[in-house]
Amino acid sequence: MRLATLRSESPADTAACGRRLGAAIDPVPPGGLFVVLLGDLGAGKTVFAGGLVRGLGAPADVPVVSPTFTLARAYRGRAAIVHVDAYLVRRIADLEAAGFEDMGGDGRVTVVEWGDRIAAALPADRLEVTLTPVDDPTSPGPARARRVELRAGGPRSEAVLDRFLAAAPAGLEPTA
Repeated sequence: MRLATLRSESPADTAACGRRLGAAIDPVPPGGLFVVLLGDLGAGKTVFAGGLVRGLGAPADVPVVSPTFTLARAYRGRAAIVHVDAYLVRRIADLEAAGFEDMGGDGRVTVVEWGDRIAAALPADRLEVTLTPVDDPTSPGPARARRVELRAGGPRSEAVLDRFLAAAPAGLEPTA
């Protein structure tokens, strides 16, 4: 399992990180790719997902919003993109009834927010992105900086992570 840790100083950095990842998913690996977004409420999962969707070439005039109440939204860029929000999923059977198995696959990038809630339904070869607020004692308001951990779980996701890191994300240098 390969791991990279970055620091994002702002929501704009978080979106830029997502865009860079989207650009690194070229080509989409055979069999598709699952990108699983993890983190607490307000950690930046939807911001990252929006950047990722843009990095995959979806039009800028199409809003990227979390599909909490609809379970999934589809976008089109260089690849078919399915954005899933598992926050309200209570049972894997509910997910299966909604057609989750058909949301992944060849030529598709499936982005799953709250993927830890449905881990049993996800493939082992996935790219997990964990967003964690970084406390900044000098900041008067809530922490805006984020630690962004990218963890590849197999050969497809490792190849994408390698391309992402080779692109040297501007302003998002790997940390120790």
